[in-house]
Amino acid sequence: MSATQKGLVLVTGASGYLASYIVSTLLENGYRVRGTVRPAKVALIQAAPIAAKYPGAFEVVGIEDVCTSDFSEALKGVSAVIHVASPMGFSGEAEVLIREAKEGATNLLRQALEAGVKKVVQTGTYGAAASPGEIIVKGFSDHVFSDADYGVVDEEGFHKNAGNMVWTYTATKILTEKTAWDFANAHPELDFAMVLPPFVYGPLHPDFPKATSLGSLNQIYSLISGEKGRPLGFHMPPQCMDIRDVALAHVRALDVPPRKGKRYFIWSGQAFIYTQAVSFIADKWPELKDRLPSVEGAAEVKVYAKIDAGPAERDFGTKDYIPWEKTLEDSVASLLAWETK
Repeated sequence: MSATQKGLVLVTGASGYLASYIVSTLLENGYRVRGTVRPAKVALIQAAPIAAKYPGAFEVVGIEDVCTSDFSEALKGVSAVIHVASPMGFSGEAEVLIREAKEGATNLLRQALEAGVKKVVQTGTYGAAASPGEIIVKGFSDHVFSDADYGVVDEEGFHKNAGNMVWTYTATKILTEKTAWDFANAHPELDFAMVLPPFVYGPLHPDFPKATSLGSLNQIYSLISGEKGRPLGFHMPPQCMDIRDVALAHVRALDVPPRKGKRYFIWSGQAFIYTQAVSFIADKWPELKDRLPSVEGAAEVKVYAKIDAGPAERDFGTKDYIPWEKTLEDSVASLLAWETK
């Protein structure tokens, strides 16, 4: 076991959908974990089952804002950081979105280096591999996303599209990643890696408090929440990956030796279209038939992009993934339980 594995890993946004699984995967693999959450959530996480399962190995600290907060106490004794939390970037004035995207990328990186922490893994998204507005088009094409793909965005675009939530969300992700890489390239002593998953689905973590936000799981929930026979609705690109596999990829990234340009697109090769999902849910849960949309007249998905995950599979040693059927089954079961909490 390496020195990093025996050390203490800081995970930002530890109560979030993906970060909660990163926390538990680290703990399962022998790491000690310090998670950051909003101060109001500290006591709630400390009382959650995850803390009781790993006494002495998991601690929680309050951080109000990843863009501006002081991480000096949170970084004490830390040997590596997995930076998951970031500003949402759905709406706001252009200047605010730009500032938060940049500060959300560099505030912790700068303080980590000042504290002597040189290994950082950051969560990105494959949505940053195309310019805003292009990811949907490319997602339903024969394009193959790879680490050579970068989205491009400028300040003028933020001003023109300030009211477009999809555009601004993608744009802030692009700007956040670019800013992080600019910082990493300017500080070669920083051992930096970026993990870029496609759409992430899977169950909510059972050992954390009830989620107040479903994140990408909203795509699944929209299929089982609404009037019977409603139109299927807008289809997001179908490339997906189970949240448990995505969390494991972040943990495996900690063990990759230092080198420049560790930009990892990850993908299980899994994809499903919404008509498949509706049919699967109807077969598995007949009692949900009155909550499902109609698939009649739904647009046929004939082609979708692929993602070159070769570098990640080579460096992480991962080739066995959870199939989409298992991901969808566990997602729906988790959402039904979430409704009753």
